[in-house]
Amino acid sequence: MAPPTKDQRAGSSGKRKGSVARVCSDEELAEYLGGRDIPLAAYLLVGEPGGDLPCVWLPEVGFRHIIIETAGLDHAATAFLARRGTRRFPDTTAVLAAAHVERWPGWEQRSPVAHE
Repeated sequence: MAPPTKDQRAGSSGKRKGSVARVCSDEELAEYLGGRDIPLAAYLLVGEPGGDLPCVWLPEVGFRHIIIETAGLDHAATAFLARRGTRRFPDTTAVLAAAHVERWPGWEQRSPVAHE
């Protein structure tokens, strides 16, 4: 799925309006998020509902925030992940603590706590 063009973001008048939310189906969002060789199961949400950010945990790189710069697509992707029941954490520290306690793949290389 391609992000909206400049004209689509600006609307028919050619003037840029606030943030124009593009309606995306769950299938399009799954393809967009999964199309980066990141399994949907690797996604996490960090923050409170409505202000949360999509993030991932990958054994090769550990924890990373995902930045989606297309207005509307960012909120649609976060809402899609929430509807899927994606695991939510209050903050980054809670993610890293869960990775350590639950021994997520790659946790020992990215642990903020010295392991035995």
